[in-house]
Amino acid sequence: MAKTKGGNPVIGTVLCRDPDCTETTTVHQIQSGTRKDELYTRCPECKANQSAGELLQKYIHENAIFREGFEHLSTQNEEAESHEELETEAVEVEENEVLAPEETKKSKKGWIALGLGVVFVGVGVVLGVKPK
Repeated sequence: MAKTKGGNPVIGTVLCRDPDCTETTTVHQIQSGTRKDELYTRCPECKANQSAGELLQKYIHENAIFREGFEHLSTQNEEAESHEELETEAVEVEENEVLAPEETKKSKKGWIALGLGVVFVGVGVVLGVKPK
């Protein structure tokens, strides 16, 4: 497996994040120190991007094609699983006949209208206004 100057092997590839660059970067994992297990990229044009920022880490996990033995670093499988979970939950909701969010909003508006009507009638009674 190819290694960088620091000795970290190439564990995958991903497109460079620089909008003006079309190169494919290599993905590496830090092996020691306080940033152990963080991922970084090396682009032939842009050079190393070792940002510890959440955005780079998320980008790599979501978009990289990892080599055999490093597939567990990808969130692509997790996204597919969470999508399946959401579909299962949607079926359960249909079976239990729970109100959809739109229906809940409509029912809240109805209660608000009823409450305002009661308030106006109460104010009218206090002021001595008779309904027609």
